[in-house]
Amino acid sequence: MTVLKDAWLYAKPAAWDALDPGPEEDWPHAGFSRYTYSQARTGFWKSYQTDYEVYNLLCTEAEFDAIVAALGPDNAQKFTWDQGSGLDSPVGQTIPAEVLAVMPDHIIYDVDGNPTGSTAATYSNPNWRHVFVDQQPRIFAGEFSYEFSEEFF
Repeated sequence: MTVLKDAWLYAKPAAWDALDPGPEEDWPHAGFSRYTYSQARTGFWKSYQTDYEVYNLLCTEAEFDAIVAALGPDNAQKFTWDQGSGLDSPVGQTIPAEVLAVMPDHIIYDVDGNPTGSTAATYSNPNWRHVFVDQQPRIFAGEFSYEFSEEFF
């Protein structure tokens, strides 16, 4: 049975885009499929340290390792969770501050529903947003701790 990982990779967009050489028949990467590459979700989180974007992948551990190797040593962070249980995988343990750093701001609205400002997510007022591949965005509720994976299951 193949175990899939729900993975986040904080990578520079230029490095990510350089993985794609063009048409399917030109795909040079033996360690991961073009499908795995093309199905990565991004754009739901804030940039990390201004230079990195969050790429959410659903892939095997071997595919994830091959992507990380192909991107080179300039990756900021990598996190993986076992699909199904949601528990941290041995590769890329969750670092709460690094996950919080990319959470979107809370939008403040007036009585008519118009945005009037925003407040950054904090530990005391988190906005744990996540998008699993092929699913809709969701907000996690509750307190965040180093037992991240177990808090929601």
